[in-house]
Amino acid sequence: MTPRTGPGGEALLLLATAVAAQLAMGRTEEQVAVMAAFFAVLGDSLALLALEAPEAPEQDAAST
Repeated sequence: MTPRTGPGGEALLLLATAVAAQLAMGRTEEQVAVMAAFFAVLGDSLALLALEAPEAPEQDAAST
């Protein structure tokens, strides 16, 4: 396993909480709910994109 660089889990949790509080300031409950749903879908999409897709078998140049 390669070592990670950047902030650890605790720092990311604190950062995410601070950003969420700032984004929610001055917004209605409905606006916050829409933002929460958007970021949930965004996070799920990023997680899917991060998965390694199996590599396609290489085709022989002569067979195409």
